[in-house]
Amino acid sequence: MRESTNASATGKSLSQRNVRCGIWCDGLRWLPGIVAAEDIDAIRSAYAAWNRGDVNGLLEAMGDEVEVVPVLGDVVSADRFRGHEGVRHWYETVHSTLENFRAEVEDMIEIGDGRYLVKLRFSGDGKASGAPVALDAAHILTVQGGKAVRLVGYLSWEEAAAAAGITESR
Repeated sequence: MRESTNASATGKSLSQRNVRCGIWCDGLRWLPGIVAAEDIDAIRSAYAAWNRGDVNGLLEAMGDEVEVVPVLGDVVSADRFRGHEGVRHWYETVHSTLENFRAEVEDMIEIGDGRYLVKLRFSGDGKASGAPVALDAAHILTVQGGKAVRLVGYLSWEEAAAAAGITESR
């Protein structure tokens, strides 16, 4: 079992901490469960690949038929992206308007049935203006066979938690 940890106590960075695995009972109580280490590794490797600019590494962490529903679909000119070509297009679209774009994992909770709630901090610089851009958001990822098969973006942790049918203050 692996639970949320304090970064200063463990010396781990934000991207290495705050993983809680288990199930939500009745949407209210957290019951610790067995860690799905393969899933956690796939999720972390996908975000790490994105941050390195390694599109092929990103695709290795995703199933062939992955579906991505981005946080700001109107900004990337699509409500959803499908398959590896869709993910490649999503990546290129984001990076065509933002430089130094990063998606930092701040927290992650297993919510059951291969689904994970991931709290993120997006940051980068506008390509045209150079102005810094930052957004706190969340994803719900579904993982099957060690690969992400669905990613749905939300504008806040609370919105994603509500969509997952859970309540927890952050």
